[in-house]
Amino acid sequence: MILGIIAGASLHALTSGNLLVNPSADSGTTGWTQTQGANFTTGTGHVAGATHDFIATSNGSLSHINQVVNVPAGWASRAADGIAEVVFEFEYVTLGSDEDRGRARIICWSGAGGSGNILGVRLGGALTANTTTLSNLTMAIPAGTQSISVGFVCYRDSGTELSFYWSHSNMYLQDGTIKVLPVYAREQPDSTGWTVTTGTFPSCTSASAGPYGLASHF
Repeated sequence: MILGIIAGASLHALTSGNLLVNPSADSGTTGWTQTQGANFTTGTGHVAGATHDFIATSNGSLSHINQVVNVPAGWASRAADGIAEVVFEFEYVTLGSDEDRGRARIICWSGAGGSGNILGVRLGGALTANTTTLSNLTMAIPAGTQSISVGFVCYRDSGTELSFYWSHSNMYLQDGTIKVLPVYAREQPDSTGWTVTTGTFPSCTSASAGPYGLASHF
């Protein structure tokens, strides 16, 4: 049998599908809640390639928009084992003065539906691109997490009113990254007749690349 694994590969043994309701504003603001601020709506033609997009505006105050997802069955135990992550992906564009900002945010809750205690928060960096940009935020899920909220914090420091647009949202869970060490193993088709005597072992006689891309062979 031939065994070979690429050195340093990153594997995710399991991922969930997209857990968000209405990820691209095709059903208005359904599934998303504005917990602070005003002027949360939808539109068209702002995020490149999107039929619809969400619009959050802020004029001198914070604007919070979130969607809460209950952790699916089976993932709570993975979080308890320290191997689960939540990933929030989206495409966005922001229009306004240089001081305007939007930030992605993930919150992990001890209760269903965004209730109970906050077990962890991840706040992303400022989202300031004025052309459509793909971005993401990843967070390890703390043990005991029953629900997760993802969304945005938008605010205006000064200047004109902030306009922050996003679409093509995707929130999924995955096993934490597993780093795989290189494995080199080869079954020799011509190994018949190998003999091992006390204290003597076959040695590698060639450093050239063998079959299947393996680095060395006998």
